[in-house]
Amino acid sequence: MASIAGVGRPQFPLNISSPNSTSTAATSSPLRVVSLFGLGKKKAAPPPPPPKFKSSPPPAIDELSKWYGPDRRIFLPEGLLDRADIPEYLNGEVPGDYGYDPFGLSKKPADFDKYQAYELIHARWAMLGAAGFIIPEAFNKFGAYCGPEAVWFKTGALLLDGGTLSYFGASIPINLVVAVIAEVILVGGAEYYRATNGL
Repeated sequence: MASIAGVGRPQFPLNISSPNSTSTAATSSPLRVVSLFGLGKKKAAPPPPPPKFKSSPPPAIDELSKWYGPDRRIFLPEGLLDRADIPEYLNGEVPGDYGYDPFGLSKKPADFDKYQAYELIHARWAMLGAAGFIIPEAFNKFGAYCGPEAVWFKTGALLLDGGTLSYFGASIPINLVVAVIAEVILVGGAEYYRATNGL
């Protein structure tokens, strides 16, 4: 067993040095083991790769600089509005910042975040409304019966005249009062859920 234990030992001396002394003798101060196999040596940093293009920004960054940052497009041409007249809090960091805030609604960052969230909600409702008046017209055009005329403003007129709604050929016995109550409950429920969950 003694002969097997000596087989794996390195046959060169360990380089042990103290961080505070220049001698190589082991002392009682904290010691540091320098490396057995050169793993502790710092390698020279590789040379930086040659640039692929000379100082011109990529096209995507050049395109973004038109819309973001201090040199972005502003709501009036250069001759009509001086960039010094734009409030300093409108610095081009967010989409749609063209330097126009006549009422100072974005001065406070907390108010700006709140108004930004409200604008997203309004945009989502607008997209839902746009789909709500385009899809029934498309269904009617391609054969799915969604009422006599599936035009959004004529649907409301149909209810005002005492008629009923019709979806895909099925008559829905609903009058204007029930339609308004259903809308208030459904939309109000969605808004209540959004408000209580911080969305």
